Amino acid sequence: MKKVIQYLFLLTVILVGSSFIHKDLNEYGKWLEFYNLKDEDFKQVGPGKPIKQEWKSYDLSIKEQKLYNNLYFYSSDSTYFLDLYSYSVLLEKDSKGNLIWEPGDPESKIQLIKKNNLTATTLLYFGTAEIVETAIWRNKFFFELFGFSEVNGTWIPTIWKYDLSKKTTKIFQSTKTFESRKKNYLIEVRLKTIKEKNKRSALP
Repeated sequence: MKKVIQYLFLLTVILVGSSFIHKDLNEYGKWLEFYNLKDEDFKQVGPGKPIKQEWKSYDLSIKEQKLYNNLYFYSSDSTYFLDLYSYSVLLEKDSKGNLIWEPGDPESKIQLIKKNNLTATTLLYFGTAEIVETAIWRNKFFFELFGFSEVNGTWIPTIWKYDLSKKTTKIFQSTKTFESRKKNYLIEVRLKTIKEKNKRSALP
């Protein structure tokens, strides 16, 4: 009887633990799981580089910011937020007031915004060969961007790591690559609850 109780307790711990881990995956964990990647797949590429910051007025109106608010990534103290999508994903409301989206510019612009005065600096500006799909703040000064870089037809999972306290950035790329992108985390996860205006999108 004692062994049965111990077995049931162990089984409960395993099941609850697995459920808890899956349920509480952060954006990095979800992104890795989506593409069947592992943290140890990533290696730093080249040396760290200084972050160039040129602060200008954020170019979205208050009305537009409200549309994108749920897609922003806020720092732990809400001093900053990241805008990954407003340049390449256009949001609007339909006649019923529901949020809908459609592809915007084929290029990408990743911005860091100071919440108190709504000034922004462009961290990355990409053509179609690179894309950032999601992000995570590790603390109020350190955040990571997750996406892909395309080289000669091969898609390489890529992480851009930013340290605002040291004003440096580092790039990590996966040893596991993809010949095509049949799955799209941005569309299938980040934009899942928002209806697409015109099926099917041309996002990379």
